[in-house]
Amino acid sequence: DTLKGLCISTRTNKGAGNWEEHLLNGPEESNYILWSKMVTSGEHNSIIDILALTYYYYLGQSRALLYYRSSDGGETWEIKDYLLPELDASHYSSIMQDQYDWAQSMGDTLAFVVGAKTIDLALMKSTDGGDSWQKTVVWEHPYPFFDYNVTYTDTFYCNDGAMSVLLDKSGIAHIAFGIDEWQHTPGSLCGDFLFADGIGYWNETMPTFSNSINALNPDSLKLTGNLIGWSQDINGNGQLDLLQSVCKYETDGISTMPYIAINEEHNIFLVYSSLTETYDNGNCNFRHLWLRSSFDNGNTWGDFYDLTYNSETDTGEYIYPSLYCNKYGNLKLICQKDDFIGTAVMGDQFFVENQIWVIDLNEFTPPHSDFIADTTIVSAGDSILFQNLSAPATSWTWEFEGGIPATFNGENPPYIVYQDTGHYMVKLTISG
Repeated sequence: DTLKGLCISTRTNKGAGNWEEHLLNGPEESNYILWSKMVTSGEHNSIIDILALTYYYYLGQSRALLYYRSSDGGETWEIKDYLLPELDASHYSSIMQDQYDWAQSMGDTLAFVVGAKTIDLALMKSTDGGDSWQKTVVWEHPYPFFDYNVTYTDTFYCNDGAMSVLLDKSGIAHIAFGIDEWQHTPGSLCGDFLFADGIGYWNETMPTFSNSINALNPDSLKLTGNLIGWSQDINGNGQLDLLQSVCKYETDGISTMPYIAINEEHNIFLVYSSLTETYDNGNCNFRHLWLRSSFDNGNTWGDFYDLTYNSETDTGEYIYPSLYCNKYGNLKLICQKDDFIGTAVMGDQFFVENQIWVIDLNEFTPPHSDFIADTTIVSAGDSILFQNLSAPATSWTWEFEGGIPATFNGENPPYIVYQDTGHYMVKLTISG
């Protein structure tokens, strides 16, 4: 074990050339750092921002979450081994692996969220590229400084350890999180899991939640608009028929693993993994991925769509979703498909091959019109080539004021000739 840090690999040209490796060492007293998550920020996304966890005790915590920043591709680090004061031992006994998640940055605005059954759900946000941070406790844990050895609890609703955060065009943070019902009693090793069902939602325009043991009760959150996902009543009998509500993953909710993304049109998309009735292996229900969308910045949410429905005999387990929206509004989903429920790491199954799926979700994206031109300044008699960037769409109608031809029906028109100098309008109408 000679590697005492994170290996950072870089190369100058995208898609070509050799990789250069740089080692990011953690503080010596913690032995090394691991479980890293990275985002890029700043102009042209040239700055690397990393969160990583210490392996051993560090500054009074059994594991500490540290922040790193590099402006030169990882060769040097101007911020290194930095434990944010808002996350130190005066607030938490420990932060564990995967209890944190970055938002995609917006210039110098950075945001990440921390949360689990044993700590607050908290937003950390910086508007100056990571020089300073502001903490918002979204949900205050009813049992602060939780310690498995000495802290025993009543039944309470909590974040199940799964969460996702994004920044919208205004720099407002939006958070989706899994919900569980949990207690820790004498004699229980990791606590008693009671398995609540729900994906909670919060953004910076909303009030935060209290430290009441019922603050995250899904029934209450549904009334306030803070519940945006739950397992669906597939057979329509008015109740949820699940064979067994077992954990099988490190996040324990019936509905969990939320991921939210936003496109250029300011539409927000949520995907999450949920135990789904009528799909099972005889002992447990399989998890399917479900999609909802909001076209008014999170105020209201639309219908539920089962993204992994194939047939009545579908026997796949779909987990660990990730969404991506590019600047043209194209929406893609990446997820893992497994023929078995649970993980080998958790002792539920043997090590087996899994599949990584990439699914095009453009059918759930509202059509929007967009195009580019190879030039916008020409002399009399010159021509311009226009390229359609609209998505999704099935028909395109172009109108070229002063151009030859003056109209075109199709995705990408031929060269348009302008015989006279001047300013001309181009209009593209689409339908999907």
